[in-house]
Amino acid sequence: MEHTHVPYAIILIKALQIWKAKNGGIGPKLIAEKNAFKVSIKKMAKWNGLNFDEAVTNVHECYKSDELPQNVRNVF
Repeated sequence: MEHTHVPYAIILIKALQIWKAKNGGIGPKLIAEKNAFKVSIKKMAKWNGLNFDEAVTNVHECYKSDELPQNVRNVF
């Protein structure tokens, strides 16, 4: 079976989309949810791609807020 290299960022984006679709549009917040999210990424490895270990290693990138802090919003 041929393996395709999928950038870990794409894996994380897809995993987060799936997670949010199943959880009311909200990403993992609690430790138990974050652990379950990591497990879900590992389960995705069967999709014939590499870099899933790298995705799990960098899963913390999904927990960053995309909201601007209040002091920055005040500037705008």
